[in-house]
Amino acid sequence: MAKSIQELIQELNDKTAGWATRRDAVETLGKYAHRLVTELLNHQQEEDMDVQMEVERSLQPLHVLLETPGKTQKQYTLRELALACERHGHRTVDTYKTGFVVTVKLEEGRSHRVYIMPNKSTESKKIIRLFTLCGEASPEMLSWALKANAKLTHAAFSILTFDDEEQLAIINNILKEDATPALIKRGVKEMAFYGDWLEEKLSDRDIL
Repeated sequence: MAKSIQELIQELNDKTAGWATRRDAVETLGKYAHRLVTELLNHQQEEDMDVQMEVERSLQPLHVLLETPGKTQKQYTLRELALACERHGHRTVDTYKTGFVVTVKLEEGRSHRVYIMPNKSTESKKIIRLFTLCGEASPEMLSWALKANAKLTHAAFSILTFDDEEQLAIINNILKEDATPALIKRGVKEMAFYGDWLEEKLSDRDIL
C-alpha cells in the first residue's frame, strides 16, 4: 500500500531513521511533487475561469520558491508586461494613451477591458495601475463597494473619472519593480472576470 504524503514527510524528518528510508521518502515525495505540479500546469488554460485562476494562485508560490537566491529580478517594460497578456482568440492588447488596454473575451460572447497604465505612488515610486470599469457610480453601489472591499485581497473598488463620467472601478496598484508578466496577466484575467460580472449585474450591458 502506497504511503501517504504525510507519512513520507514524517519519515524524512525522522533523524533516527536509516539513510535509505529517508532517501526513499525524498524520492517518492519528488515523484508526488512532479505529478502534482504537472497536473496543475496541464490546467493553466482551463476553460472554467474559477479553476484557471485557482491554478495560477497555486503555482505562484512555486515560482517564488524556485527563484535563484540573490538573483536580481528582471525589470520589465510596460510594453513587455502588457504584451505578455496577449493570447490569440482570447485576449488582445492595444495601446491606450500612455499605456495599454487588454480586451478579454469571456463566456457567452461577452468581453471586458482592463487598462494597464503607468503611475507613481505618493512616495514617487513607479507603479503600474491595473483598472477596469464596472458601471455608473451610484450611491447604492458605493455603499456595496465599501463593504466588498473588505473581502478583496489584491485590488479595491474605487471611483474613477473616465471620459468625464464617474465610474465604479476595480483598481490594483503594483510596484513596477515587483511586476512580472505572470502577475500582470493573472491580475488582468481576474479583473476582467469580476468587472464584467459586476457590469452585467448593474446594467445588463456589455460595453466596458
